[in-house]
Parts: sequence; structure tokens; C-alpha cells
Amino acid sequence: MNRLSILGTAMLMLSTAAAAGGTVIHTETVDRLLRGNLDGIAVGSDGRLTLAPSARNLAPGEGLKGAARAWSLATTGDGTTYVGTGPGGTVYRIRPGRAPEQLAELPEPMVTALAVLDDGTVLAGASPGGRIYRIDPAGSASLWAELGERYIWDLAVATDGRVFAATGENGILFEIDRRGTAEKLFQAQEPHLVRLTLHPQGDLLAGGGGRGMLYRIDPQGHGLVLYDDDLDQVSGIAIEKDGSVLAALMAAAGKGQEPAAVRFRIPGQLSQGAGGSRVEVLEEQAAAVIEGKIEGLTPPAGRPPARVTGRVIRILPNGHFRELWRSATERPFAMSADGADRVVFGTGSPARLYRCETAGATLLLALPEGMASAIVPLQGSLAVATSNPATPYALDWAHREPGVYLSPVLDAGVVSRWGAVRWSGSGLPGEVEFYTRTGNGPLPDRTWSAWSPTRTFSGIGGDGSPDGRFLQWRLRIPGGATGASASGITLARHPGNRPPVLDSFGIAQDAPPAPGLSRFAWVAVDPDGDTPEVTVEYGADGGGDWTTAPILPTPGGGTWDTGSLPEGLYRIRARAGDHHDNSWQDGLWSRWEQGLTIPVDRTPPEVEISPGPDGLVLTATDRLSPVVRVQILAGGRLLYLGHPVDGVADSVTEIFLIPATDGGAALERTVRVTDGAGNVTEQPL
Repeated sequence: MNRLSILGTAMLMLSTAAAAGGTVIHTETVDRLLRGNLDGIAVGSDGRLTLAPSARNLAPGEGLKGAARAWSLATTGDGTTYVGTGPGGTVYRIRPGRAPEQLAELPEPMVTALAVLDDGTVLAGASPGGRIYRIDPAGSASLWAELGERYIWDLAVATDGRVFAATGENGILFEIDRRGTAEKLFQAQEPHLVRLTLHPQGDLLAGGGGRGMLYRIDPQGHGLVLYDDDLDQVSGIAIEKDGSVLAALMAAAGKGQEPAAVRFRIPGQLSQGAGGSRVEVLEEQAAAVIEGKIEGLTPPAGRPPARVTGRVIRILPNGHFRELWRSATERPFAMSADGADRVVFGTGSPARLYRCETAGATLLLALPEGMASAIVPLQGSLAVATSNPATPYALDWAHREPGVYLSPVLDAGVVSRWGAVRWSGSGLPGEVEFYTRTGNGPLPDRTWSAWSPTRTFSGIGGDGSPDGRFLQWRLRIPGGATGASASGITLARHPGNRPPVLDSFGIAQDAPPAPGLSRFAWVAVDPDGDTPEVTVEYGADGGGDWTTAPILPTPGGGTWDTGSLPEGLYRIRARAGDHHDNSWQDGLWSRWEQGLTIPVDRTPPEVEISPGPDGLVLTATDRLSPVVRVQILAGGRLLYLGHPVDGVADSVTEIFLIPATDGGAALERTVRVTDGAGNVTEQPL
């Protein structure tokens, strides 16, 4: 999940209902906006949509003739762009208004670093092999320096003509004079130095690969660690006009980093520069670090706790740093600043370009290639090289073309009536155009509605789109409308109502029957979260109209006082409704389809006792209710229950066998007979 700024921590889709069955307001979050289709629209860390710069392909048509990866990039003041590629080890030159041309092909498979000297000579660092070649404007290549390292990751040219090379696998920074003679200037305590940037004050900023340290190195080779990260590699460096340093960092491929809970720096005197010079201050030396987790110890508050694959930070002139962007899915591969102090970094996969802001980052473009692998200044703007396949672009900030944003499909869960669309905007009236369309399938196709009429004012609702479960919206800003924006986008909907369901309904079994009362138990559920209301109706057993029973609600059911009804059998039916949570037009009912008949019985059963072969025979008869129990008592104490002859007490007439005596007890015995309605007859035996 991306988090474009510290302000944008809430990334979950937010849908809040005013009340069950009422209007639901969906708020578009930054997380959802980033998943939309960007065509000339930028998404800010605050959720603001604006016009984005355009990316002009510098090699249309055949492109760079099948090159898979653009490893390096360099430009000149006249707009010429050089691209170092692999795996063919080819350097391409693209002059303004002309098709790309193959300038040179080197013996090594990858051209991993490029720089252009004042006389137009191109320096190309080739890997693996650690060689630097000079390529003249005619394309003739000659070996200029051999560094003895496996990789040359970056080249930087100082104003006095000195060349610096960042290398691996030993993390050495070389200084090379005009003749190609190289001397070791600095060695990092990690296997690679992968990025170089010249500081206006004459120092070098170098990014490490292996431990993710950012170094500031003075002309004498003294190194200061500006920043030490949990991620493996500093993949981009840029300097802002106020002296702040921006750094992009990434985890190794297939690896998501989680900050260590404990981190120890081991003191020591480590050689940091040429001529045996040392960095004596502990915080400034790249000393050994032991890090890991102690069970029960959480990561320190100063380090973000989330597992990430990429991060961008700003280091202020006072040394404090702020996180601008982080991702658990993307890795930043390149970063650069243009002449207008705009800092852009590129990610993969897929290739996307972001602009660093004061407190966050704005997603500018999504490119069709796999990754944005190199970015350098180009005539006041930026050149960007992507990989898989290798493609060079030039950014144009003029915003001449219109921008169109297409949202992810919104699933309401049920068919809904869609209402007002609201947003906060800036610019001239009518510059922001909003459209919606709906359907009942998850993918927009011919079964969906056409796009609604144009909405240019916030809060317009009504008949924009027909009812549907799914909705998609589209926003358009015309070209040149640089002041136009939209943020805080919300969509109102009224969910289509579904009826509650009676899962069960019947006579309550958890309490003994009581004369004149009928107790019911039911389970009613509502798929929309409404509170179901259960209504019980009764009618005479022979037919006739239905009447609503005055039910007194109890937990899980209700009680009906039948004392005012004539005795007899009554048909019972029940239904559940959600009218209390919906308008009178939208409320729905569902009915319990299984029939039920109950007696209204206030008359106790009649009892007849006669002698039998082994004791007494008790015959109990009731007009309406089954005889359910016979109890034999002595002195108010229960002795035993009568045994029904047929084994089950369930009929209006039942015969019970009773022993002649109670086993010698002298007390008089009493028989108590109960029917299914709770009526009781009691008499001596």
C-alpha cells in the first residue's frame, strides 16, 4: 500500500452511512485514486487532481532497436540525449529533431554510467569489467581508464574537469584526471557506491548499495554519513536550492525491509580517505553496525514501523530528515532535479514518475514500460529513460494537452440509487468536468450505462446515472487549465433495500406455558443492517380475516395475551419488515411461509380415575390442548410422573397408568394434570 505523505496515513476506502437504510457517502481516498487510470492527470499526496506534465517519446517508431534496459542517461546543453543500454552494451545518441542513432557498441554487455565532457566527448562506464571508454562525436570508442572493479555505477564531472566514478563490488569512489589516471578517494563500508551527485559547495554526495548509507565526501576524501537507512540501497540523490538533500532508497529485489528493533554502532578508527586520513568522530564514520531484534522489543519510534520496499526522504540543512513517500509495492530507481527546482523520482513496477512536494509526493505519470531507470536534467526540464523495453522520454511541463482521470470501479454491494457528486476545486468555473456511469457487472462493458451529462459544479445530483451496483467516474481538465484542480471527491448513494428474513419462527420452548399467554420465539436478520420488526397475525381456524396480535416484545421473541379472545384454535402467521429504517416507499416485508396453529385455551383438562389390573387408570381429556403431563404428589412433594399408555403425552385425550400405592407412604396422594396451554387440574387420588 502506498503512502504518499505523513499526512496521508488513512488509506482505507471510507464509506459512512448516516443511518441504516439512509444515504451513504463514499469518500475517495488517496489509496483508491492512485489505482485509477492517469492520462495527463497528477494525483497529489493530499488527494488533489491536477494537470500533469506530458512525456514525449524521444525515440518513436522503432525506438532503441530492441534494447531491453536503459542503464544510464546523459544530456548536453543543446538537447542531445545519450542512453546507455544493455544487454548489448550500446550507447545511443538522440539529437533534437532526429531519429536515435547507435553511437558506439562496447565489448561489455552493460553501459551502466554516462557523462559528457565540455568538448562533447562521452565517457561510458561499462560493466562488468570496470572500464571507462571515451567516445568521440564520430562514435569512435577507446579505453580511457581501467579501474579494476567489477561495476561502474555512476560518473560525475566536476567544473575543473575531474571525473569521479562510483564502483562496486568494493564500494570505492575513484577520482580520475584528464589522462585517465585513477586514484582511490574514498571507500565505503558496503559493497557498492551506486549514485553520485556534485554538491554546490564542492563536495560529493554518494549513495551506497548494501547498507543504504548516504555519504557526503569532501575533496580530500573525508566521508560523513548523512543518513543511514534500513533499506539496502540509495538509488537517487537530488539537491534543492535551499540546501536540502533528497534521497530515494529501495530494498533489494524480492526483499521487503522491516526496521531493526536494536542497532549498535561499533566504535573504531577506520580509514576513510586518501593518504591515510581518518574520520575521528564516531557519528561521521561508516563504522560496523550490528542490528536485529530482541524478543519483546519494538522498533524505535524514530524509524517507521511498516514494512516497505521504497522510501524517499528529505534531509534538511540542519541534519534533520523527513519522510516524504513510502511504498510496500514500488521501488524508486532514479531521481533528479530540473532547473526549476522540481525533483522527480521514478519507480517500477510499473514505471511511474512522482514529484517531491513540501510534505509528500505527487504521482505525475504512469508509463507503459516496466521501470523508470534513469533521470537527468534536460534543457530546464528532465529526460527519463525507462526499461523493459528501453525508452527515452522528455518531460514537458507546459500542460498543453487535456487531462483525463478514470477512477477504479466502485462496488456499492447492492443496487443503489446514485446522487450528488461533490468536490473541492480551484480554477475557472467549468474547467473541471465530471462524468459517471453505472452497471450491475464488475467490469464496464456494453451492459453499463452511457456516461452521464457533464457535471461542472459540485453537488449536482439527480438523474446523472441510472441505478446500479457498480459506478465509475471520470474527470477531465482541459489543456492549459493550470489552475484547475479537484479534491475531496465524494459520491452519495441510497442503497437499494433488501427485505429482512425470518430464519425461524415458532412457539417458545424455553419457558413453561401459562394460561392465557402464547409465547413465540423467532430469529429475524436483515442483510442491510436494518432493525427488523416482526409482526404476528392470527385468524380463526375455519378461515376469515387476519388480525394483528398485540405482541409484547421479549428478547428473541414476544408474548401474546390471549385473555380477551374466545377459546378455540387459531391460525398464526408472521412477517418481518424494515419500515422503521426506510421510507414508506422503500420499506419491505418478508413472510414466514410455514403455517402454525395454536389453541387459545383457558379450561383445564377433565380427569377420570378408575381401578386397573395393576393399580389405577387415569384418563385425562381436554377440548383444545394436548394433555402433556401427569404428576403424583404427596404432602406437596412430587413422588413420580404418570406413564402414558401410548408412550407419548401429546393428545387431547391421554390414558396414564398409576401404581396402586406409593410404596407404603401414609400420606394422601394428589394427582396434578397439565395441558399444553398451562391449564392445571388437581384432585385427590
